This record gives sequence, C-alpha cells and structure tokens, in this order.
Amino acid sequence: MKKVYPAILEVDPVGYGVYFPDVDGAVTQGKDELEALENASDALGIMLASYIENNEELPIATPIHELVKKHDDDIITLVSVELDDYITSYENVVISEVLNQEFMKPYNVSPEELSEKTNIPITIIQNILHNKEKITVDTSIRLGHFFGVPAKYFINLQNDIDVQNFESEYQDEYNKIQQIKA
Repeated sequence: MKKVYPAILEVDPVGYGVYFPDVDGAVTQGKDELEALENASDALGIMLASYIENNEELPIATPIHELVKKHDDDIITLVSVELDDYITSYENVVISEVLNQEFMKPYNVSPEELSEKTNIPITIIQNILHNKEKITVDTSIRLGHFFGVPAKYFINLQNDIDVQNFESEYQDEYNKIQQIKA
C-alpha cells in the first residue's frame, strides 16, 4: 500500500532536517537533499507502520498547496512510501540499531554527548547501545526532547519491536491459546 505525505526540508547545521507536519514523530535528516529524502521515506514508513500496528487511523495528509514555509529556504515536497515494506520491518530489529542509525549517526552525536545533553547516565546509554538495557519511559522522554520527536516515540518503538520479536519467536505457542467466548 503506497502512501504519500507532504514533508518540509529545513536547512540545518549538518545538512537538511525533514519533518512531516501531519505525522508526529516522522523526523529525520540528511547531509544533502537526496539523503534527506531517502531518510524521510524511511522515517515516514516506520511511523505509519506504527499507526497500523497499533490499530490507529493514519493521519490525513494536508494538501501540499496549503502548507506554508517557516523559512525562505525551506523546501516543501511530497514523499512516498510503500507501507508493506515497513509493516513487518521490526522483526529482529533492536532499539540500539534505530537509535544509532536513525538518530545518533545522522546528527553526529556521540554516546557521551547524548548522555551530557539529556542527563541520561552514560552507563544507560552504553547499555542501550549494546542491547543490555531497554528504553524506559524517562529515557524515551529525554531522547524525544533531544531529538525533536514525541516523548512516547522511543518507548512505543521499543514496545513495537518487542511485540514483533516475541510474536515471531513464540508464534506457535501463542497460536495454541484459545480466545474466550462471550
């Protein structure tokens, strides 16, 4: 299922930041326009898949001609995504990969800087990055504020990944459970 949403590219210190006015949490960046748009499609896919997997309605896309630039050098464009590529993409994914690849690397943020700026102890950051610790509500809120995504973004992502991985690993056992009859 293909979806198209308007996105706004903003010039930032490391290239371009991208956000979707209609899709909370769908933010990313890239060193140039091409990388920013490629990353934007991924960010959009991940967030829309999260809506679907949580049985939430997809946001309605604002017509592109109704959007207004905040800055003269902003670029308003449409970004498409094939949602089928993302709906099961959490299987065997770990939160450390998402945090590192989608957030820390694009913004060139080291674990030490992330710890310092968010007041999350470096041991917790390191443990998350080495898959020894899961995201907590407090950590999700702090990371959300720092990276400019909703406070629940990281905790929801952690939960989505955990559910996908458990359902995959224990599918046969779960299928044996009979639903209660009314």
